[in-house]
Amino acid sequence: MLAIALIAILVAVMQNTLMFAFGLKESAIVSSPLSFVGIFIAEFVSIGAGYFCVRKFLRDRRRLVLTAWMIAVLGAAEVVLPVSSFGTLVQRAKRERVLGRIAQVKTVIEPLASDRGTMRFALTYTLKFPKTGRYLTFPAWLGPPTNRVFGDYFMKVHPEYYEESHVFDAGELYSFTVVFDTGGRQFDFSRDSASVDICDGKDYFTACRIIAVGLEGVPAALAARPSPASREPAVLR
Repeated sequence: MLAIALIAILVAVMQNTLMFAFGLKESAIVSSPLSFVGIFIAEFVSIGAGYFCVRKFLRDRRRLVLTAWMIAVLGAAEVVLPVSSFGTLVQRAKRERVLGRIAQVKTVIEPLASDRGTMRFALTYTLKFPKTGRYLTFPAWLGPPTNRVFGDYFMKVHPEYYEESHVFDAGELYSFTVVFDTGGRQFDFSRDSASVDICDGKDYFTACRIIAVGLEGVPAALAARPSPASREPAVLR
């Protein structure tokens, strides 16, 4: 029976981990301790009271009754906690699953002119979102961590796509264009991909996904237009 109570206390600690973390941030727990540990204390007292009451007043099915009581206490805390570690994990898993269902429909490579004589090209990738909501696009990059080049998004077309308040509709196609300048660095486009960072917000529990966009078509596109005249990508895709 003692093992059941100890397990329940351990689960309660794990359940309140995020509350402890928020409380320790800027020492807020010192000025308002009950706001961050009050529910955990209530859980601890309830677990202890249940353990001693079951031992004192029951002779049959002690373990079953005690287990049911511990589940009830932990379940009640899960409902009233402002932030639960377990609930947060479940919500994060759901958000990551939505991000994982974002479909990359197509890509277009367009060579661009460069004043410095470096390789410049525009990558337009089209996404289809599985659920209506807000999705944030962060700077895309090219190549591995040891040889990374960040691109610049071309925002003259659909600048609203890059605003935090913009809502993307499920099932619709949305195209994003990012301009890369290799700056004289060498890349193996058969292996090196462009990495697109998509997140579902900027809050503490933000979930993100990095979408790898293949660049196998870059050499062919550059060979077809070795001397491009335009410095900006085409306006409409």
